[in-house]
Amino acid sequence: MTVDISAFNQFGNRPKKITTFVESNLVVSYSRVSGKEQFDTNLSLETQTKAIEEYCRRNGKTIAASFGGTYESAKTDGRKEFKRMLDYIAKHKARSARL
Repeated sequence: MTVDISAFNQFGNRPKKITTFVESNLVVSYSRVSGKEQFDTNLSLETQTKAIEEYCRRNGKTIAASFGGTYESAKTDGRKEFKRMLDYIAKHKARSARL
């Protein structure tokens, strides 16, 4: 199944290109908070991780790798964990397509 997710191309400073979605049961997770306010309002990293794991369990998804777990601002593309996740996805996308 191919789904047009070109609306997401507006985010980030990566070169604009056609993006396709490949349905797979193999996923990566990303959690992040930008400050103490999110932590104090129950949007902590642990809460996010539990929600991601529960979603995957309910929907038959397997988490191949987890990223984030840090306090990083979403106002910039300079987020190290986010970039690390994108690099992981690019490196392992062939594996995902086979599953």
